[in-house]
Amino acid sequence: MQDTSVAAWAPAMTPQTVEALSLLRMQACFFTGHRRLLSPALQKQAGAFLMTLRECLDREIETLFYQGVTVFYCGGARGFDLLAGAAVLRLRAVHPELRLIVLMPCRDQTRGWSGEERALYEEVLSRAEVYCLQESYDSECMRRRNRMLVDLSAVGITCYEPESARSGTGMTVRYAQSCGIPLVSLRSICLAQMEAFSLD
Repeated sequence: MQDTSVAAWAPAMTPQTVEALSLLRMQACFFTGHRRLLSPALQKQAGAFLMTLRECLDREIETLFYQGVTVFYCGGARGFDLLAGAAVLRLRAVHPELRLIVLMPCRDQTRGWSGEERALYEEVLSRAEVYCLQESYDSECMRRRNRMLVDLSAVGITCYEPESARSGTGMTVRYAQSCGIPLVSLRSICLAQMEAFSLD
């Protein structure tokens, strides 16, 4: 049976594509965040945090749009990546100039995912521009994808727990900082907003 998934037919990333996308760097933003959005400390506030996170995502994407950012990159991972990608697609109904570009680290990225997770992945990818970095998983493909997200962008939006410094998101954040790329910390913004609401 022929595989009709987006991952199966997405074009491979070529040097020519990288060069073309590099020309858009000053109009581009990347997303990076944890696959598990809720730390143990946030479990009791899960509903409030996720609702606030979606609101903050929409607001920050729109803020960047009005500053001239129209290209948004995500890596297609579970958790924050797909949440952020869905936010761009949602706002594209209002701002059709928005482009969502997914950089797949490998075609078998969803190996081990649940059916629900794969369905969301396919839904987001089916409405985005998608490029695949390599055919199958190896120990370097995620790091290579994360560095490319940063290299093609002028700004980043993160959902990052500082105590998870050794995670892929942590390494991506540090790499972006070493490149001098400004980062918007959604987790900090959300927690501050939730605290402000609780004091009202």
